[in-house]
Amino acid sequence: MSQKRLPKYKRAKTPVPLRLQERDKEIIKLVWEYRFLQADHISLLLGSNRKSILRRLQKLYHNRYLQRIYFPIVLFQGGSEKPIYALDRKGAEILTEDLGIPPEKLDWTDEKNKVKERYLRHALMISNFRVILTCAIREVHPYFSLLFWMQGKELKDEVFFEENSPFGPVERRIAVVPDALFCLEDRRQGKEGKMYFFLEADRSTMTTKRFLWKMRGYWNYWKQGKVSQRYGFRNFRVLVLTKSPQRRDSLCQVTQKADDRQIGSYMFWFAAEEDIKLEDPLSIFQYIWRTPVLKDQRLHSILE
Repeated sequence: MSQKRLPKYKRAKTPVPLRLQERDKEIIKLVWEYRFLQADHISLLLGSNRKSILRRLQKLYHNRYLQRIYFPIVLFQGGSEKPIYALDRKGAEILTEDLGIPPEKLDWTDEKNKVKERYLRHALMISNFRVILTCAIREVHPYFSLLFWMQGKELKDEVFFEENSPFGPVERRIAVVPDALFCLEDRRQGKEGKMYFFLEADRSTMTTKRFLWKMRGYWNYWKQGKVSQRYGFRNFRVLVLTKSPQRRDSLCQVTQKADDRQIGSYMFWFAAEEDIKLEDPLSIFQYIWRTPVLKDQRLHSILE
């Protein structure tokens, strides 16, 4: 007799047999660390067969270790998209009891999984970038390594600066709220050093005027030495990931006005989401990145 098919959009009424394995704990920890992940992400990170990961995710969901979230179904677009997984109550308990992670560090509540679609898509865009970066770093190890990845409210800051207007100098305040901050260490002979990056995942919801203010915020953050005071490094790049090549080119052109001379700065790098591929993580290191520098029409690699 075949096993009864488990429901897709709600949990089973009767308990689903599960003997928690170490691999399950790895999955739970990954979902917590990345906030939102899909099965393909987890399979790639763990180097595991996708079907086996799907079976474990199914059991972890029905036993309340993980939450399963779906985007709203859009008619005439081929049904629902792939589910997204987030931490759930029993998963949080495992992280605390078995892995020793304090509840306050988990920063988890059931309410935090009830997010709007726009926020969820933005968060998933960041997770996708991080998964690709992490897997790409594995392939170029030991020449490069990912020293750290930070994201969340702890990165929030602000910067003040004066700007000329028809009525005289005006003080501006701009919030500096990166989607992530990470550091790559270059161990190639003769090129040893650390590279720092702020990430901005653009979902095409921000006006170009507001985006320019955001980039000017980064410029003044660097110019005033605030990033050095807070993080201990001076130079950095801002990586802007966009939904389309057209949006990439539009924002790249706008950002020519972000620096004081308004000729474009090598601080800002742009790429389209389609240029970095989950099935080919090394694509993130290819020559796909553009700068707003007026005289620079080349494509760049972030390993330069």
